[in-house]
Amino acid sequence: MDGQPVNPDYLRQNDRFVVIINGTVKDRYPHQCVITDMLPAGWEIEGALSGGSENSDDTDNGLPFLGQTTAARSISVGDDRFVAAFNIDANSVEETDDTDSKDHNALPAGAFRFAYSVRAVTPGHFLRPETVVQDIYQPTKTARTAAGTTTIDHDEPP
Repeated sequence: MDGQPVNPDYLRQNDRFVVIINGTVKDRYPHQCVITDMLPAGWEIEGALSGGSENSDDTDNGLPFLGQTTAARSISVGDDRFVAAFNIDANSVEETDDTDSKDHNALPAGAFRFAYSVRAVTPGHFLRPETVVQDIYQPTKTARTAAGTTTIDHDEPP
């Protein structure tokens, strides 16, 4: 929750952290996308997070490291998944070479970023499913992360 990287492979019960999903489209066409991030058993979403706007260094959540997040058409936070629908068009965002810009966390053209806070609640060893981003109307345009595992240990030593 302080902006430092967390290794999701090994956690302690009641650890809180921020999951950031980001990427960039590799073409210059508009896309209507859905991100589906299935949670491992043992994790619980506390809430979706939004970062500052393009013209502000402020964030709505008190997490200055988060930076700007993508405006979603819809966000659904379930007990086992985070889902966000959004539009992205690299041509509609003007790229600037303004090196004096204060907003170093601003999103470049064609990029997206979503975030949510999570708590590790149940001790055990669990599968960590991949995150999938897919264009709704062009399903062959898909990206996914690698799957993994996560181990959550008890908060107190035995």
